[in-house]
Amino acid sequence: MLYSEEPTAVCAVPNTCREKLKRPPADQEHYVAILMSHHCIDLAQALSKVWQVACPKVAQNGSLYYAADETRTAA
Repeated sequence: MLYSEEPTAVCAVPNTCREKLKRPPADQEHYVAILMSHHCIDLAQALSKVWQVACPKVAQNGSLYYAADETRTAA
């Protein structure tokens, strides 16, 4: 359903929701992490690009991690 909408309209929805909720405790980066944890991967990745925040990855066990953490553990 979201694929048929304009990308700018889809990206405006979280901002509108956050404003109506009077800025909930989750900042934009945390909001993207919440979307990833709920398997809304495409939306989370799109918002992370628009908001210019880090987007975590989902490990096989379902936990979230960031690419910076991945390079540190590989070194």
